[in-house]
Amino acid sequence: MKALQFMAENKMAVNEIEKPEIGPDEVLLAARSVGICHSDIELLEGRYIIPFSYPIIPGHEWSAEVIEVGSKVSTLKAGDRVVG
Repeated sequence: MKALQFMAENKMAVNEIEKPEIGPDEVLLAARSVGICHSDIELLEGRYIIPFSYPIIPGHEWSAEVIEVGSKVSTLKAGDRVVG
């Protein structure tokens, strides 16, 4: 799968990353849209208020499609649309 990653201060790239393994109470999502806001710019510029390390995947305002659900998940199924 591909992800936008901030690699270093003022450096970003779209990279191929490994598909995450989900646990029994987790879901795997495919992002359909992601908003970039001021906190993401602060991450890119290396001045975010909370300590972090590069590389980091930005974006915390999103909509997505459920791709896979863990064995204990009963409220969502593959194909559902979610926002966060």
